[in-house]
Amino acid sequence: MRHLIEPCDVDKYARPCDMDEEIVARAIEEAEQLDIKPKLGDELFMRLFTLAPFDLLLDGGEYVDRRGNPRHFIGLRRALAYYVWARLVKSSVNHLTRFGFVQKRDEYSQATEYRERQTAYNDAFAVADGYMKACLAYIQAKPEIFADYTLRGRVKANRTKFKIIGN
Repeated sequence: MRHLIEPCDVDKYARPCDMDEEIVARAIEEAEQLDIKPKLGDELFMRLFTLAPFDLLLDGGEYVDRRGNPRHFIGLRRALAYYVWARLVKSSVNHLTRFGFVQKRDEYSQATEYRERQTAYNDAFAVADGYMKACLAYIQAKPEIFADYTLRGRVKANRTKFKIIGN
């Protein structure tokens, strides 16, 4: 199956990432299916893998919006890389083994606290959401290219938010 980025691209487009390639590949698939595809719609997402002219959407750049204002955005690949990085941060220290769900530790490293990982996860998802929003603005500004985009900028949140009340 083809993906919008390769495992080595997470390190290139987002933040440093030194993980097993197969784990990163799974995170890429999850992020494409759960973070990117719902925001683009099935038709547009599937067309990204064709020879259609989507280089600007994928790699970012400059364009002119409907009001004639020049705009700049980062691109879908970088947004995807941040979604992947966030997913990896959240689950990086835990591995399912035949001995159960364990944390890998050795004498040279120490696992970060869940709260620190959650903070990094939230930060990376916020960056990815910002980049994604800019990609959607580009898509909406170019209806002649993205005629199959039907969501009209509506994005369904796919994360659960909790509010803690009290001390």
